[in-house]
Amino acid sequence: MKRLILLLILLSIVIATPVSAEEIRLTTIVPDQTIERTKKGAIGDTYSNPATIPDGSIPTSGLLVEGNVGIGTTEPNTTLDVNGPVSVRGTGAPAVSPAGQGRIYYDSGVNQFQASENGGAYGPLGGLRPPDYDSGWVDNRGYASGSSGFEDTNVVYLTHNLGGNPDDYLVNLEFKHGRLYGQNPDEALRDSGITDVTNRDGLVMGFWKKLTSTTIEYFRLVAISQWSTGMYFRIRIWRYK
Repeated sequence: MKRLILLLILLSIVIATPVSAEEIRLTTIVPDQTIERTKKGAIGDTYSNPATIPDGSIPTSGLLVEGNVGIGTTEPNTTLDVNGPVSVRGTGAPAVSPAGQGRIYYDSGVNQFQASENGGAYGPLGGLRPPDYDSGWVDNRGYASGSSGFEDTNVVYLTHNLGGNPDDYLVNLEFKHGRLYGQNPDEALRDSGITDVTNRDGLVMGFWKKLTSTTIEYFRLVAISQWSTGMYFRIRIWRYK
């Protein structure tokens, strides 16, 4: 009987004494995932890391992450740092206008990736990029037009100042006369009205030589230099490393 009375007294004290909700919890309240992601954590399949959020608990709403995101790495060095193979799907979302600098999206209408341009428009991503150096069309007689070349006997010196190793250059030499373009100037020579010259087939207007990290030389052949009025050459260089 005494024990029962003592138990009733203790129970009445517990009921009468206010206790904060932080000290007594009847259920476990899971923190909102949006709030949880503002902390430093990871998303994975296990709970081995206390900061890990299981994949199945990720809601379908947008994911906003403050700071860098690492996939396959715990120390991301960029906004998105992926360590491993990447597969991208569903990239055909409508383009944002005007184009943001560096924005890329897939245009399913033309099956091309589109990249933003400086003018606020989009253009195809890929293809041959503009050359790192372009001499412009230079008179084959050695008179430079809009370039840095000049005549020294039969050599035209051009300065490109690309630096690096010339082994990493791709050089393109092209000729033209009037509206004709090509690598072999035979047709252009015939178009110039040169019909009294024998054994001219196979001749070339010139060639480039002595490529350095700052200059390139174009050598025009003496045999045809006197005929080359209206003949032009153009040198373009791409540096691919």
